[in-house]
Amino acid sequence: MINQIKLPHPMKRFTSLSEIEDSELIDKFPALLRELESLKLLVAELRLSGQSNKPRNKINKNLSDKIFYNFGISQGHIIELNINFDFDYIPDHLWNLEHLEKLTLQGVCGNSCGNFARLKNLKSLGVFFTNKDRNHRRIVFPENLQNLLMVNVDVRENPPEFKNLNSLSKIIFRKVIGVENILNLGELTNLSHLDIGENNVENIPESVFNSFKNLKVLKADTNSIKHISENIKNLEKLRVLDLDNNLFTHFPREITKLSNLRELYISNNAIQHIPRSIERLKRLEILNLADNKIRSLPDEFVELIGLKRVFLQNNKLVELPELVGKLTNLERAYFNSNTITQIPKSLFKIPNLKILNISSNRLVYSREEVKSFPKHIYITF
Repeated sequence: MINQIKLPHPMKRFTSLSEIEDSELIDKFPALLRELESLKLLVAELRLSGQSNKPRNKINKNLSDKIFYNFGISQGHIIELNINFDFDYIPDHLWNLEHLEKLTLQGVCGNSCGNFARLKNLKSLGVFFTNKDRNHRRIVFPENLQNLLMVNVDVRENPPEFKNLNSLSKIIFRKVIGVENILNLGELTNLSHLDIGENNVENIPESVFNSFKNLKVLKADTNSIKHISENIKNLEKLRVLDLDNNLFTHFPREITKLSNLRELYISNNAIQHIPRSIERLKRLEILNLADNKIRSLPDEFVELIGLKRVFLQNNKLVELPELVGKLTNLERAYFNSNTITQIPKSLFKIPNLKILNISSNRLVYSREEVKSFPKHIYITF
């Protein structure tokens, strides 16, 4: 009876099918989905267990063929495909999607999901594998790939090759086992965004500083990094540097040579002192030094005239520079959870300041003093 169902004509013009969450739909959902001639986006969130708190069962070859066929994945006009289930086998229907530009695979992957080079027009690829079955197969990429995201992938035995991937502009490697084996990527001249966070690396490889001269964003948070190579100065176009959650005990002076840096995140380390050379970062707009062990700020700190947001909460600051009011572009400042006893009056005179958090310090203000504070600043005591 279900095979006799006719799709209403307006449904045939649907461009997006967002979520398919129940394995029972595999048999119940009409195969007439293949009539969705305008379908561009398909998000298949198939949870075969039916309950998120139970183990998911792998999809074998026969069932995989059925899913891809019934849900219209054989259609060549799909541009974006997001699949979230465990599978042993990817049928040939996937490789027929000649217009596919964005593909995301999440779950356990079988032996057939390593060679993506057959998807000639693929520009964005996201590969998420579960901890119980990390991929051990060599992954091959199409030459036109621009964005690459790899999570929970094991590349120790068969590291992927990046030759001829001159279009790559964004790479994210998270929780990749053997990530150091693939960071020697060669001359990726268009690479502007590199994320190697959560890989437990102890150093950022020299190849990053020597080969990616056009890099604008570098994220290496949540690792075990203690030092930065002086060759980071080669990244003259770098705008964003994220070193949160590492093992720094000193502020890396090498960073102060990045004159074009706009955003610096180096929170949750064990930094005790800030060098005077920080004044070189005059274009810096966001500085996050929260959750460190900083006791004082150098007078040169007030030379960061481009600063708009500063995060210095949860440190050991006793005082702030008297001329902190020179930071005229400052919009948000967080000095809470320190041991500051007095706030310089110049701080309250910053014209652009909107949010100021000075709570959990050793400040004592009378009611009259509080009333005298400028009304345009939202102050948390």
